[in-house]
Amino acid sequence: MVYMSVSEFAGHINKLPDQFILTSHINPDGDGLGAMFAMGTALKSLGKKIHYVLAEPVRDYYHFLPEHEHLKFELPEIDSEFVLMSFDCGSKERISLPDWSHLEKKATVINLDHHLSNDNFGDINLLEVNAISSCSIVYDLLLAMKAKINPQIATCLYMGLMYDTGRFAYSKDPQAFYFGGKLIEAGADHWAVYSALFRHNDLQQFRTMGELFLKLEEHLEGKLIILDINKDETHKINLEETENLINQVSNVKDIQMVIFFKYLEEEVTKVSFRSRGSVDVCALASSVGGGGHRNASGAVVKDNFHNTRNIIMEKAREILSC
Repeated sequence: MVYMSVSEFAGHINKLPDQFILTSHINPDGDGLGAMFAMGTALKSLGKKIHYVLAEPVRDYYHFLPEHEHLKFELPEIDSEFVLMSFDCGSKERISLPDWSHLEKKATVINLDHHLSNDNFGDINLLEVNAISSCSIVYDLLLAMKAKINPQIATCLYMGLMYDTGRFAYSKDPQAFYFGGKLIEAGADHWAVYSALFRHNDLQQFRTMGELFLKLEEHLEGKLIILDINKDETHKINLEETENLINQVSNVKDIQMVIFFKYLEEEVTKVSFRSRGSVDVCALASSVGGGGHRNASGAVVKDNFHNTRNIIMEKAREILSC
């Protein structure tokens, strides 16, 4: 296990095998996809052979991203050593790949991420927990590589920035705005990214969200808001729309924490957390095997919906009571 800065890794790239598999986390989002496609575009310019591989298709509003047409859902045949580079993924278990155990001995695993909860699973770890997004790490890496930030790369990176900052709503870091400005200067397509992320719902999705809003529960005198998306409702809303919904609820005045429980399978429950100020939901998510950011985290808990809800509600009450 080795830790490298972006400048160190930029100098190390030519020592790595020429074949790369690039991937992200389960249920990949705008930051993971943007970072993956931007890095792949730059590596191709260096003569590297690139395979973009995920275990699952991505939402159709990401299809406009440059390089999406090269995305595959099965592993290539590889007979020699290669690089597996993961973007925005906090643990080996959350890598979105078909079973790659038969290739593991041939792989040098690169872990590029910005989450506090990352468990350092890479042979080489590029971790910047103070970075705005994984895309901002890729941007710094490309500058260190002296790679040209063309409009296609800039658009991919801008997708990650817009996604992880929620249109700059979640970050007051001046670097976020500086980064956005540099990407627009480089030709990032602002309207394509904005429309993809925030104008993709159909009328039925709005109706479903309206039904779910009516189910919101208020606890601890308004400090905590929760939503149960049970077995009968889970098919109505996908995971990423669940994240969009919780982001809207986190705008409610005076709340300190929001938790959504989503049934996935009989013994698997998805939990999403949001908070404000000093309330650390990353610690709460980590306590049940998840992770993320201080004010925005998630977990996939291998327990039934009822038990998961009870355990996490007790922990949340303890945190908010303090």
